[in-house]
Amino acid sequence: MVEGAAVETCPRCGTFAPLVDTGLKRVCGPCVEPSLHPIQRARGDVVRLLAGLWQVMGEFGWLLLVLLAALLAPWWLYAPLKPATWLPFLFVFLSMMSAAEALTFLVWRDRRLRGRPVEWSALAPAIGRVWVANLVLGLLSLFCSPVAFLFGPISSVVALAALERRGALDAIRTAWARSDGGRVGLVVAYLITFIPMVVATVVAGGLVAAFLWFGGARGAQVVEPAAVAALVGMSVGMLPAVVLQAAAWLSTLPGARPAGPP
Repeated sequence: MVEGAAVETCPRCGTFAPLVDTGLKRVCGPCVEPSLHPIQRARGDVVRLLAGLWQVMGEFGWLLLVLLAALLAPWWLYAPLKPATWLPFLFVFLSMMSAAEALTFLVWRDRRLRGRPVEWSALAPAIGRVWVANLVLGLLSLFCSPVAFLFGPISSVVALAALERRGALDAIRTAWARSDGGRVGLVVAYLITFIPMVVATVVAGGLVAAFLWFGGARGAQVVEPAAVAALVGMSVGMLPAVVLQAAAWLSTLPGARPAGPP
């Protein structure tokens, strides 16, 4: 028994005992381990981390894919018609991606992990923080390409911004600190999830460019549709990498501690 802790009814087993905060739920001591998500038990094990990643993919990957399709489809169709508006298009693309990530992560955490109603009031601020976090990570990968290979240990940055209300820089520091002891596994997982995005981007853009080229198109007639197709391919192919963001957050979540008031 935890000295000084309030005695309450465990929501999992019904035992009247001091509760422990697992970071997601408040349960009694014996229920802590059984209540953990499988990916929380990976503890740096690459195989268990990848297995947990696959499970997380099944838990909300479909929702993320539907949201991405619904939010981005109009812009995928619009971009080839207005080649002079690429900068606003990329701005909107980043905004739509951030909205889809924030919404998916919140629904997944509250409904699937906590078993509670979704905290809708947290959605709008979460979208803003995720937008900034995505922008910072994008700039890091653009202007400091070696950092891209370290994205595994900090792949939980976007989830930290959405779910723990952290700013971009604070999220990066927190993600790096929490990944201690499991960074090799996160790097391997990141590289594996990064492959589908690269392949989908190259294949989609290449197929459209080849089709137009051999059809007699030239110059901008080829480049613009091919670039849009590559963006579509990247959006679909990045699904595993986005899921990794949530999985990395969950796998590095701090351990159980005595619970305070609910």
